[in-house]
Amino acid sequence: MHSLVGASRRRRVRAHNTRCNCRFRPNRWAIVLVQLMRKAYRPDKMKPFAALRAMRRFQQAQLPFLETLEDFAVLTEIGFHQEQGTPISLKQLFLAEIGAAATVQRRLARLKRLGVVQQLRRDDDRRMAHLTINPALSPVVRRYAAVIRKRSR
Repeated sequence: MHSLVGASRRRRVRAHNTRCNCRFRPNRWAIVLVQLMRKAYRPDKMKPFAALRAMRRFQQAQLPFLETLEDFAVLTEIGFHQEQGTPISLKQLFLAEIGAAATVQRRLARLKRLGVVQQLRRDDDRRMAHLTINPALSPVVRRYAAVIRKRSR
């Protein structure tokens, strides 16, 4: 009886999704990745899947803690704001539309537990915290950026 209830719910959700496109929202990071690949794609110089393969190999070797797209998106968003000189707050990270708030919290907790992301309290307002990437990770990220630049030429 239990599986029948679950199956009927799945059918209702599937039927709703075919009628209404409200559930589908394209992931912002997927759109950014497609735009980067369009810029990088030059048929005379390289093949796009060769670039993706090289980037994935580097990720597996040097950044094994990036298990999901959400991990990559969280790290990218934190790193971008750190690079701009304005570390991101937890609320801003939730508003970045990476995923559901619970997913972002879970992924962020995992990255903090691994020591990749640091949460520091602000000096002027101890209630607020900002997120930064561990400085020991900077050389690896620079090498990763070099691989991307090399493959996009």
